[in-house]
Amino acid sequence: MSKWAKYSKKYNKEWEKEDGLKEWILSVPGDEKHAACKFCKTTVRAHHADLVNHSKTEKHKKNATPFSNMRTLFQSGISKIKASNAVKASELKLAAHIACHSSIRTVDHLGELVKDISCKDLSLHRTKCTALVNKVLGPSMFSDLRRDIGDSDYSLIIDESTDNTMKKKLCIVVRYPSYEKKRIVTSFAGLVELERGTAEAVTTALLEFLEKHMKLDVKKCIGLGTDGCNTMSGAHNSVISKLREVNPHVTHIKCICHSLQLCTSYAMKKLPSHLEYMLSQTYRYFSSSVLRQQKYANLYSTINVGEQPLKILQLCDTRWLAIAPCLSRILHQYDELKLHFEISKHEDYAADLLYQMYKDPANKAFLAFLNPIVSQVNRVNKMFEADQCNVSKLLAELISLYQSVLIRLMMPRTFSSQQAVINFDVDDDRNHLPLQAVDMGVQFNIEVGQSNLDPGIVTTIRKHGRDFLMQLLKELQMRLPSNVQLLQSMDALSPETVLGIRNQGCRNCLSFPSIMETLVS
Repeated sequence: MSKWAKYSKKYNKEWEKEDGLKEWILSVPGDEKHAACKFCKTTVRAHHADLVNHSKTEKHKKNATPFSNMRTLFQSGISKIKASNAVKASELKLAAHIACHSSIRTVDHLGELVKDISCKDLSLHRTKCTALVNKVLGPSMFSDLRRDIGDSDYSLIIDESTDNTMKKKLCIVVRYPSYEKKRIVTSFAGLVELERGTAEAVTTALLEFLEKHMKLDVKKCIGLGTDGCNTMSGAHNSVISKLREVNPHVTHIKCICHSLQLCTSYAMKKLPSHLEYMLSQTYRYFSSSVLRQQKYANLYSTINVGEQPLKILQLCDTRWLAIAPCLSRILHQYDELKLHFEISKHEDYAADLLYQMYKDPANKAFLAFLNPIVSQVNRVNKMFEADQCNVSKLLAELISLYQSVLIRLMMPRTFSSQQAVINFDVDDDRNHLPLQAVDMGVQFNIEVGQSNLDPGIVTTIRKHGRDFLMQLLKELQMRLPSNVQLLQSMDALSPETVLGIRNQGCRNCLSFPSIMETLVS
């Protein structure tokens, strides 16, 4: 044993500043008698002589060589460049464009292209663009949104969904009057991850988001828009019922588009099920085969003198009233499709089955009956989907749709108001028209007259049609708003009312003829 070996040595922080040691030496947590080498991944006794001897070994020199090359590269080849404010602004604008209009992946090429065109020292790729969106643009816009809302009243629109990783998300949209922009603003507020899809979990996540992130008072919320599922809009133990425990004055508005879709879906159950199968199977027959599409296009072009057929649309349950354009497209090409399936019926079973459906004139009569009704429902649905619309006319269009179905089934009468239309008793058999007097539509009557169907089959079709109309009427009545008088009062805010000239004055004002008489006298 050497002279100093019997004395205990400890790790010295000054070694981390010494040349030859500072490049690799590290302290060992919890052990002051040893030092660590980050190149060799080993420990050395905390004696200065041992540390110096370790740095001279061949193993240490070999392990330190790659790190020495990297230090030389960074010290000599790369210099830190400070970007100008103009370049930073350009990068933020480009990142905002990517976030709004395209995938983050496209910024790799777009960044180089903009750099080449603008001749600026611009450097923007996926990693930097993602950081700018998440760390700069997102928080800044969120802060501006909270400042713009301030203490004003607001409404919320929420919807729960599941992403492709099977995680439940709650999307929150806020609608508020912006005094800065001088208009009503609808803006995305946030996306909250949910542990469960229950009403309690959704309500807890919503209230926590409003309180901690948005800094908004829950009692300032005057409206909540949701879909019609029981979790969101049920009478008991739902999101709206739990929210009303905190804010009793919140108004609940169901999604009209979702409600109209449900009305049509429930009414379709009163018709033969093979009609929906016929519409969906026609799309599937052509969607998976380019050869079938080309063969049908040649046949259609021959019959219609060079005109190309419109694409058969898919019947999808998740899209609002997809049956309306799908049905109209098939009815427009009905004879051509029938001929195509007749020619192809010997090639496969699907074509033969579809031909049996298309050659039955009763099916075409059903489609002729359905087409104007679902098209009218779809028209009203599109009005509610529009970004810019006359809000005061939406209620009138909805009541008009209900009334148009009502007069097809009920005895003729005159209604004094929209409330009278809603209150009409549709369950009273005395108000119902006889089966033969039910209005099935002009297209249906023309189709029945041209096809010479058996009277018994026509009666059966009429019964199904009457059941469809009655179910649609009841579904619409069940989902009509209860505050019709309040919504009618919004007509006073319509541009036609505010800017229009009325002949009759109010009770406290002189009428136009009286004013003229006063001026003449």
